[in-house]
Amino acid sequence: GATVWALKSAPSGAHPVTRFTIPMNGGQSRGPSTWSSMLALPPDGTRMVYVAGPLFLRRMDQKEATPIRGTDVGANPVFSPDGQSIAFVANGMLNKVAAAGGPVVPICPVSRLQGASWPEPDRILFAQATEGIFEVSPSGGLARRIVAVDKAMGEVAGAPQLLSGGDAVLFTLTSNATPDWRAARAVVQSLRTGER
Repeated sequence: GATVWALKSAPSGAHPVTRFTIPMNGGQSRGPSTWSSMLALPPDGTRMVYVAGPLFLRRMDQKEATPIRGTDVGANPVFSPDGQSIAFVANGMLNKVAAAGGPVVPICPVSRLQGASWPEPDRILFAQATEGIFEVSPSGGLARRIVAVDKAMGEVAGAPQLLSGGDAVLFTLTSNATPDWRAARAVVQSLRTGER
């Protein structure tokens, strides 16, 4: 019995630890000074995109990153669920571009973006500070508010993530006029009932 237990509980194939730096060389800067996501990984973890003036794409097995054409400015990058596209914000628009490069396609206008996610192939979520959390199709069109916040209380929403099953959203919420995310709460809200 002890032998069977020892063989059963033996770790199966440890995952390698990856450590790296992102050197900023000529033509790269730290990115926007306002609150925004600076780095994104696709679901398979083989690449990353980061903000350094334009968006840069780097394979994890390579040392050099390449700029993504058409993304001269950008913030809040997020990968599509299949890792083939990247959504990002630039010049007041939510846009998308193929991870392999190509034309930048506008999706919808945004203001005061406080984080985004692309949880399903046909659904991008984004937070617009005191306006709440919205969803939009990656194909473009009108964004639809899915979570409202209390403007009178100064509530600010950020970093939306769709939970498994698609019936609830996890996000951060703060009530400060100038958002202090260190004092924010983590909130789950049902998309069916609105219950938090």
